[in-house]
Amino acid sequence: MATEQQNFDISICIATFQRPQKLARLLHSLAVAVKNCPAAVEIIVVDNDSRKSAAQVVAQFGCNHSTVQYLVEPRQNISHARNLGVSRANGKWFAFVDDDEIVAENWLQSFWLFKISRPADGYFGPVLPRLEQVAPVWFDAELFFFRPRFTTGKRLQEKMRTGNAFISHQVFSKQKFDPKFGLSGGGDTAFFESRAQNGACFLWNDEAVTYEFYPLERTKMKWLIQRYFRSGLAYSKIRIQKNRRWLRAKILSKACIVILFLLLSLMFRFAQSPARGVLNILRICLQVGHIAACFNLNYYEYKNNS
Repeated sequence: MATEQQNFDISICIATFQRPQKLARLLHSLAVAVKNCPAAVEIIVVDNDSRKSAAQVVAQFGCNHSTVQYLVEPRQNISHARNLGVSRANGKWFAFVDDDEIVAENWLQSFWLFKISRPADGYFGPVLPRLEQVAPVWFDAELFFFRPRFTTGKRLQEKMRTGNAFISHQVFSKQKFDPKFGLSGGGDTAFFESRAQNGACFLWNDEAVTYEFYPLERTKMKWLIQRYFRSGLAYSKIRIQKNRRWLRAKILSKACIVILFLLLSLMFRFAQSPARGVLNILRICLQVGHIAACFNLNYYEYKNNS
């Protein structure tokens, strides 16, 4: 559904790739959140699948309180998809949410009212884990999918992502998401950290909640190991690329020390609980990712191997 060229208060930007059922679930939750928000809202869905797997879902979606744009970015690259959504957005504020999430009923309203009381360039909120199916008995979603939460109003400098964000359009006036992160991930974190270092003010809003759903395959060790490794790799690569040459040696030495400590405490953690023992293994994988970044290795999380 195309939108007329008009001004909106908020543009909700969604990049999606071959997840039509999850996208439908997200859009259903957005319909409620948009209804509860007094602002003028448009929804922009950017399909990063050249086969247009999201087209039917968007065509069937009906929301009386917003206009919907459906766009296709055929180049498989999440940064290109996000940039297309930003370039076609007509809102003064851009709200970002991932296609495997849903939003709380007051999500959009919470951001909208908070930006009035606490002016800033952007805001971020918590993403809480939810399992789609029953997980193995040793699995602990709160441990394995933990993301830090902060007091409302805290200023952020790092670890910001598009999973739950509300950003002024002016933040994108001189810089966009870097396509070189388009297959590896981490481009959103790199972008927001760069803007923060250049004076942008980003605040935490703990009331604006989204929920990320994890399917059964994401409760398996193989996927968890890959995710922790990629997280460490992306985190350290971003920092090494800031031309601080001394960082490479510091990251490498620190990761080796942490791995040694984690190995020595591994049996103790398993004695506490299977979940804590597994968490120690995953933290080792995180440190291996840090080490891999020091040697310029790559891991392409968003590459389609089908």
